Amino acid sequence: MSPSAELTYVGFAPDGRWLLVLGHQGRGLFDCRTGVRVARVARDGWALLDDGGYAEAIGAVSGQRLRVAGLVSGGQLPSQSGRWSAMCDAGGVLRSGPLTQHLPETEGVRVVGFDPTGETFLLATSSTLHLYGLRSLAVPRGRRVSPQDGGGEY
Repeated sequence: MSPSAELTYVGFAPDGRWLLVLGHQGRGLFDCRTGVRVARVARDGWALLDDGGYAEAIGAVSGQRLRVAGLVSGGQLPSQSGRWSAMCDAGGVLRSGPLTQHLPETEGVRVVGFDPTGETFLLATSSTLHLYGLRSLAVPRGRRVSPQDGGGEY
């Protein structure tokens, strides 16, 4: 996903299906199965983050407060899931497991980790989201969604 506003925080719904994205221009909700943004609220995302690192969700998970990870505060996403693990270093992100892959993202990495179910791996930079489905361990699907696919402003 390639949003045009600067990403500050992300958080998964407990079922791993939905990803809440907060930025300076509001909040967006993405379907992790398709990578499509399904909801958007154009308000400052910072104002919706509480001291405990939770943010108010929108769209399909409206009414829930989701734990978020990101720029300044909030939590962290799990760095391991089953046989998979992720680690950041100066050269980018190393995702290892049944298939090892070096992801050369070094600019503005905000969050790296797995959703609560362990089915999706997320790499979030200041301007992009990369979601990788891990259900098929032999050939994980990777998707970087462009603005034409529903990315763009949150």
